Parts: sequence; C-alpha cells; structure tokens
Amino acid sequence: FLPAVVASCLCLCICILVMTLILISLPLLKSVEVCPSSCQCLQGGAVKCVGYNITDIPKQILADKVLLLHGNKLETLTPDMFEGLVNLLQLDLSQNNLGKLSSDAFNGLNKLLSLNLGRNFIKKLPPTIFSSLTELKQLGELFLNDNKLQSLPDNIFHGLGQLLLIDLKCNQLKSLTGDIFLSNAVLKTLSLSGNPWDCTCSIRGFAKWIRDNEQVVLDRGYVTCYSPVHRQNSTINSLPEEEFKTCDSFTVTNSPPNKHNLHEPTKTSRPVSTSGQNLVFDSKTALCYLILSLKQNIVLNPVAASLILEEDKKNCSEMLKPRRFPRKTAHTPLYSSSKHCTYFRAYVQITRWWGFLFVQPHFREIVSV
Repeated sequence: FLPAVVASCLCLCICILVMTLILISLPLLKSVEVCPSSCQCLQGGAVKCVGYNITDIPKQILADKVLLLHGNKLETLTPDMFEGLVNLLQLDLSQNNLGKLSSDAFNGLNKLLSLNLGRNFIKKLPPTIFSSLTELKQLGELFLNDNKLQSLPDNIFHGLGQLLLIDLKCNQLKSLTGDIFLSNAVLKTLSLSGNPWDCTCSIRGFAKWIRDNEQVVLDRGYVTCYSPVHRQNSTINSLPEEEFKTCDSFTVTNSPPNKHNLHEPTKTSRPVSTSGQNLVFDSKTALCYLILSLKQNIVLNPVAASLILEEDKKNCSEMLKPRRFPRKTAHTPLYSSSKHCTYFRAYVQITRWWGFLFVQPHFREIVSV
C-alpha cells in the first residue's frame, strides 16, 4: 500500500512541475509566435521594425511600451491604426513617407510620452489630431521637424500641458500666433530654426513671445527672418516692438482695388511731391518698408521731384539694406550709407480708400548724401 501512495504523490508533483513550467514559458512562446518577420521583438515590451520598407503597420504587435517604425515607407495614418496598444509609451514614425494623417490616428494612446513624426512629408496637421485626445496629458516630447508644414492650427497644442519638448525646425513655417503655446506652461525646449519666417505684421505677437521666452527657444540665434528684404537674416528675438509700430496705424499695399488705378489720378488721389520741390517724408518706417517690399518693377519718371528720407538717419540706414532688382531691369540697386539715409528722386502718389493707404512710387535715380 505504501509504495502506491508514494508513486501517486510523485506523479502529482511531476504534473504540477510541468504545468508550472508551461505557464512560465507561455508568454515567451506567445511573443515568438506573433512577432512579425519584419520586426524584432525585444525584452521589456519593445518592438523594433526599422528599415524594412514596410508600408503598413504589422498586425498583432505585442508592443507594450515602445514601438519603433522609423526608416520605412508608411504613407498614411488611418483611424485606430494603433488599436490595442493602450500601454504604449514611445512611438517613433520618423523617416517615412507620411503625408496624410487622420485626426483619429492616435486614438487610445493615452499613456504616450514621446511621439516622433519627424523627417516625413507632412504639409498640414488636422486641427484635432492632438487636442481631441483629451486623456493624452502625459505627452512630453513631440517631434515634427523636417516636414513640409506651412502653418499650424491655432489650438494644435491645446490640452498638451505636459509637453517639455517641441521640435518644429526645418519646415516651411512663415508665422505663428503669439498664443499658440499658451497651454504649454512647462515647455523647456522649442526648436524653430530652418523655417522661412515672414517678419511682417503677422509675426508681431509671436516675436514678442520669443522675446519673453528666450530660454525656451534654444536655437533662437538661428531663428531668422526670410522676408521682407530689409529684415533678412535678422533674428526674430532681436526685433523690438518699435519695429511693428506701423502695424497699428495703416496698411500699405501695392495692389489697390481695380476701380482705383493709381496710374490714373482720381478725385481721391493726391501727389505728395510736385516737380521742383523737395519733400521730407516723416514716416520713415512705413516708407522704408514700402520701398523694399515692392514686387513690381520700378518705372522711370524723368520729371520726378526729390523725396528725402532723413528722420532718424541711423535707423533708416539700417533698414535700407543692399538689394538688386530682377535682371530683366537695368535699374540701380538700392543702397544705403552708414552715416546717412538715401535720397530718392521720385514722384509718389497716395490714394486713400476705405481707410487703406495705397502708395505708388516712380524712381528716376538714387543718390546717397
């Protein structure tokens, strides 16, 4: 009787041991079975699918924490593409061919800490692609660098209050609103260089934000103006508020309404200079900006009178940077002296229409005095 009992106990112990080994090895067996051939399933819940030229995200990926998909050929992000990856902390989609993103692409990724969309072909972001994720409050890093973004929705970062890093360098951004980062109170690093910033009135609010938050914009020395010409290569944080004082007074344009042709004087047109008279133009900032931002060709006017810019000669000469006109014209390029402003022999006609100021100058020659 005793040997039978011992044998039964031994058999039971062996069964328990076998079941324990099976339960321990089951996760390992499962991960081996579902890991796609184009990926590497690493320890710690990380999946690496890098450089395999995949065009779609492999199904049934067991990426509990990290999913690396950079260096592939993904073109679109569709709704619920990352369904089931609720514990994902890091998602890297850089160096793909992404151009179109669904506003619901990141649904369910409520624990995400780092999102990399850099080095793609993204031209625009859906306004709610981030703000619609009301539970995505932990995102700390957002990489949008090296894309083709031309603008950003005003509230694109609203609700992402834990963002520490935003990378926007090397895009095609010309301007941003002054309150676009209002919700990002803990932001520590913002990269903005490599964009063709348009330093006209539209950038006024954003320029002030940069001046007030210089410690955040680490590459501020390379965040420079691309236009207009007289501000080219100036850093945005160096533009004082005085540079934009004309934005509060009137709008200058070289494209007036069709029914007001500046080449043909109307009842509301008035020449500010007449033949044989010299006129000192007090609004130097407005005139300097006007002259250097004109896009049409200069028209010769042999009977033009002199128009003199002489108020605050230092500032005026700083604005009149060297500029050459298109090769198809043979006009003398604008230039300035380090001590004096520039004299223009010109006839200027001003037309007021519905509060706007339209100016049409015709230059005959330029001399420095």
